[in-house]
Amino acid sequence: MSYKLAVSKYGYSVLTETNPNNFIFNSDYNTFKIIGSGTYSNSISSSTYFQTFSLSHGLSYTPLVHAFCKENSTSYILLPNERLTSPMVSDIEVIRFEYVEANSSSIVFCLSNPSYSSKSFTIRYLLFEVPL
Repeated sequence: MSYKLAVSKYGYSVLTETNPNNFIFNSDYNTFKIIGSGTYSNSISSSTYFQTFSLSHGLSYTPLVHAFCKENSTSYILLPNERLTSPMVSDIEVIRFEYVEANSSSIVFCLSNPSYSSKSFTIRYLLFEVPL
């Protein structure tokens, strides 16, 4: 007997449903499964454009990665390629999370800082299994 974990969409029986499109999650199907996560903290110097930071992921393959960045002095959380726009905050006051990518050995984060002061940040990242 094999076991599985499944959650069906509203209106479908998790016990009898066979259509993969009617599941929110089903461990029988190769969906994006989180295989690792963590945080990375550092600082970026003032008026620095496109500074990259690397972190070893320790996997034997290149994972799919997603991340969120928080400037430690504010409550703003940024996704990759997101520019903070607000009438309350000047665009030059906050760091920018340019992108996140993975290669065969590392996770690479790229940030920019158009402000005139050093900024510390924390990045929360998720590593996903790569479907084959």
